[in-house]
Amino acid sequence: MAEHIKIPAQTPVVAYTGVATGQYTVPFTFFASTDLVVKLNGVIKTLGIDYSVFPTGGFDKGFPGGLVAFLTPQTAADHVVIERRVPIARTIDFPPSGPLQTQSLNTELDKSVAIDQQLAGDIAALDVRLDILELGDPRIGRALLFPPEDINISKTLPAIPGRAQNTLGFDANGQMKMESALLVPDSPRNVEIPQASGRQNKVLGWDSSGFQLAMFDVVAGAISPDAQAINYVGVPGYLGTRSVENRLRERISIKDFGSTVGEGFENSDTDAFNSALAYINALPNQSITLYFPDGIYFLGNSSVALTKSNTVIEGSGSTTIVFSGTGFWLNISGVGGAQIKNVSIRDFVFDCSAAPDGAALCHLENSFNCWFEDIQFVKADCFLHLGNVTLPAAQGGAFLTNCINCRGTSRGVQPLFQVKAGGGLFIHNNQFQVDHAAPTPLSCRFIDATVISFTLVRVIDCDVVGFGFFLYLDCNGGGVASDYIVTGCRALNIQNTNIFIQHGNNGSVFNIRVMNNNLSCLDSHCITIIDQGGNTFCENLSFVRNVIEGAGYSAFVAGSRSRTVSFSFNYMMNLNRVNAAYAAIHIYGGTGFVIEGNSGNWIGTQCPVGLFIAGGVYFYQVTANRLLGSTNSYVIPADNLITPYRRCHNNVFTEAAYFGGYSGLAGGGPFDANGIYYNATPFTQEFYFSVSLSAVYIQGVRILFATTSAFTCRVEPGEQLYVPDVPVGSVAAIMRIMP
Repeated sequence: MAEHIKIPAQTPVVAYTGVATGQYTVPFTFFASTDLVVKLNGVIKTLGIDYSVFPTGGFDKGFPGGLVAFLTPQTAADHVVIERRVPIARTIDFPPSGPLQTQSLNTELDKSVAIDQQLAGDIAALDVRLDILELGDPRIGRALLFPPEDINISKTLPAIPGRAQNTLGFDANGQMKMESALLVPDSPRNVEIPQASGRQNKVLGWDSSGFQLAMFDVVAGAISPDAQAINYVGVPGYLGTRSVENRLRERISIKDFGSTVGEGFENSDTDAFNSALAYINALPNQSITLYFPDGIYFLGNSSVALTKSNTVIEGSGSTTIVFSGTGFWLNISGVGGAQIKNVSIRDFVFDCSAAPDGAALCHLENSFNCWFEDIQFVKADCFLHLGNVTLPAAQGGAFLTNCINCRGTSRGVQPLFQVKAGGGLFIHNNQFQVDHAAPTPLSCRFIDATVISFTLVRVIDCDVVGFGFFLYLDCNGGGVASDYIVTGCRALNIQNTNIFIQHGNNGSVFNIRVMNNNLSCLDSHCITIIDQGGNTFCENLSFVRNVIEGAGYSAFVAGSRSRTVSFSFNYMMNLNRVNAAYAAIHIYGGTGFVIEGNSGNWIGTQCPVGLFIAGGVYFYQVTANRLLGSTNSYVIPADNLITPYRRCHNNVFTEAAYFGGYSGLAGGGPFDANGIYYNATPFTQEFYFSVSLSAVYIQGVRILFATTSAFTCRVEPGEQLYVPDVPVGSVAAIMRIMP
C-alpha cells in the first residue's frame, strides 16, 4: 500500500519571474489539481484551457508536488504565481460505530493543516499578530490584503509621529511610504464614506460649500451634468472658472469609442472611428479634438462623413493608420447647404499598401479652410479629392484647402491631388515621389485639374519626383482654371510632361505663373500648351526663371490661340533626349509671345533648331537670348504679314542664324545639301543683330521697310557674311556692317 501523504511545514505559494520555460515546479503538497490557483500577470488562468497539472505520484490521498505546464509559451517578462487554495469545507462524516477509517481521518486532518497554512499566509499579509486579531474577526474582510507573492514588501506602518498629517502611498518599487497631505483646516476631521452601493460610478469631491466631501455621478466615462458643480481652473491666477465636464469635452480619444489599439482587429477600429464621427457631428458648434494615441489602427472606409466645423483629428506624429478601404478614409462634407469650416487633420502616418487602386484618403466638398499638416503616407493612390462636379460650385466645391509639411510615396495610378471644383488649394513644403514599381507611371499626375472650375492654386517649395505629369490642367470641354502659381519646386524625372495645359471647346485657362522651379522630364516636352479648338482662350501665362535640366523633346511648346505668353530668363540643357524634330522653343500658333533672356548650354543636345516660330504668329518679341550648341539657332519662316509688332534683337548665336529663303532646293525638303534651312515666302520683319556671329546667312530676303539699316551685323575679323539673292539695292544700301 502506498504511503499516505503528509503535510510538512511549508508556504503554499510560489512565484516565478524571468522564467519562460513554460513549466513551473509546485514545491508544496496538494490533494487535487483543482486545489491549485494559477495566475499569469495577475490574471487567474483556467485549468485544462490555459495550463495542465502533472502531480508527483507515489503517495495515497495527495501529492507532495508536481509541475504546472502552460499550453501557450511565456516570455521572460511574464509573472507566474501558483497558490494552493483548499476549499474551507468538511464534506464527510465518520460513522457513529464500526471500524475507524484511519486513512480518511488522516486525510481530513491533512486538509485541516493545509487550510491552516493558507490562512496563516492570509493573516501574515495583514501584518498583524494573532493575539491582537483573531481568526474570524470581521475586520479581516475590511483590511487591505497584499497579494501572496508580495513576500518582500514591508507592511509595517510608521509610528504615529511618522503618520501625522501624511497620506499613505507607494513608491516606484511598490513599497509603502508616507507623503505630505493637503490639509483643509476648516473641514471636518472625520468624513463618512458611503457604502459601496453609494460609491458606484461616482467620483469623490467637495460640495458647493467647500467643506464637505461629496460623491458625484460618472456616466459613460464622462462626468454627468451634475458634475458641473466641480470647477476646473486651468491657468494659475486666472479668475474665471469652468466645469471639469466642459474641459474634458474639448478633447476625446478614439479609445473612448472602443478602438482596440495594437490588437489587430480591423473592424473594431473602423467601427470606433465611425462612432467617434457620429458623436462629433452631434455636438453643438464648439471646437473638438479627436485624438489617436500612438499605435497602429486598422481602418477601412468611413461610413460616416464628418459634417461638423471646428474639428481637429490628430495623431501623435507616429500614429499609424493602415487603410484598406476601397473608397475614402474620410469624407469631409457640409450638409444642408452649410459649409463645413475649419477642419484640421495632422500628425499621422498612413500605410495604404493594402488599399486597392482608386481609394482616396480624403474627399472634400462644400468645405472651407481645411488643413492637412505633417502627414506621411506610403503607397497612396489619391491623397486629396477636391470637389463634386455633380453639384453647383457653391455646394460641391472645396475652398481654401491647405496641405503643409506632408510627404509620401504614390503608387502612380490615380492623381495624388484630384482637383474638380472650388478654389484655393495651397500645397507648401511637401515631398512626394512615385514608387517606380507602379504600373502606369507615364499617366499618373501629381496635380490633376480636368474639366473643372477651380481657381487660386499655389504650389510652393515642393519636391516632386517620378510622376507622369507635375501639373496637368485640362479644360478642354468646359471649366476654367485660373490664378495658378508654381514656385520654388523641384519636379524631376517626370515621366511625361512637367507642365501640361490644354484648353478648348468652352474651357479656358488664364493667369498661370510657373517661376523659379527646377524642372526635368524624360519622354516629352517640359512645358506644353495645346489648343483643341472651339470657343476658348488661353492667356496671360508666364514661365520665368526656371532651370530646365532636361526634356524628352522641347523645353517649351505653345499652340494656336495662346495669347500673352512669356517664356523668359530660363536656363535649359539636355533637351531632346529622344532625338525628335522639335526646336528647343517651339511656337506654332498664337499671339503675344515674349521670348526673353533665356540661355542654356546645348552642347550634345539633338535639337535641330533653337527657336522656331511658325508663320501666322502675329506678335512676338525675341530678345536677349543666349542659346548655345544648337545646329540652327533660329528659324522664323515668313508669312507675308507686314507688322511692326515682331522683333528679334540682341540675341547671341554661336552656330548659324537662318531666315527666309526658298524651299525645294538641292537635298530636298526644308534643308539644302549644306544644312541651310529655307522657307518659301520672303521675310517682312526687321531684325537687329548686335552680337558676334560665326556665320550669318540671309538667303532670299526681300526688304520691305524703307530704311538703310534694316540689318545691323557685327562681323569680327576672320568671320564671314553671306547675303546672296538680294532682290533690291546692294548690301551697302540695306545693311550696315559694324567692324
